[in-house]
Amino acid sequence: MKVNRLPERARQVGERWFYGTMWMWASGGGIHIIDEAFPDGHAEHYVSMTLRKWKERIDGFENMVQELERHAHEGTPSEVSHQWQQVQVYKSALAAMKHIADTATRQGDLTQEGVREYYRKHVAPVKKYSVVPSSLLPD
Repeated sequence: MKVNRLPERARQVGERWFYGTMWMWASGGGIHIIDEAFPDGHAEHYVSMTLRKWKERIDGFENMVQELERHAHEGTPSEVSHQWQQVQVYKSALAAMKHIADTATRQGDLTQEGVREYYRKHVAPVKKYSVVPSSLLPD
């Protein structure tokens, strides 16, 4: 079995965290992610979300890490070693995600007027498009 190369452990660079191809940080009570795996302008290149949505992601990621940890002892010695390394890398990412959540919590949440004002001024709104059948368009 070919063993995949693991990303480095999450590391903090100033106020931001770097993991894999992603830069993650808290600002204005929200969470921001730049994923360098996607080109500039791509919908997944820059993502911002609320603290609540971020905590949902943390819960899902934590469940995945726990499941991997439960099965990390299965396989050949080489596979087991790789799986334990993978668990440790994921735990570092999980710790970074929790640190970012704590930072966003200290900054305030979206129910506070100051935070909502920050989002109105600095965070691009999600563009929504409607598709109208051509038969409904005026001639």
